Amino acid sequence: MVVRFPNQQNAGSVNDEMASFVDFAPTLLSLAGLPAPDYLQGQAFLGTYKASNPRQYVYAARDRMDSEYDVVRAVRDR
Repeated sequence: MVVRFPNQQNAGSVNDEMASFVDFAPTLLSLAGLPAPDYLQGQAFLGTYKASNPRQYVYAARDRMDSEYDVVRAVRDR
């Protein structure tokens, strides 16, 4: 994923933390300076409210692809 900040802020920086799709909404709120509501499952990986403990694992699941069932589960670590 590539993020471009205004005025070349953080230009050239790399964040290699584990991130999941559920982390995108809390991260966008954090970049806007807003805390994420408690009901969101993710955690911010950038911004003011960045999580103090980075993820150790990322979980993924897929159950359907259009009209076909394709049950896939995954766990990822470094």
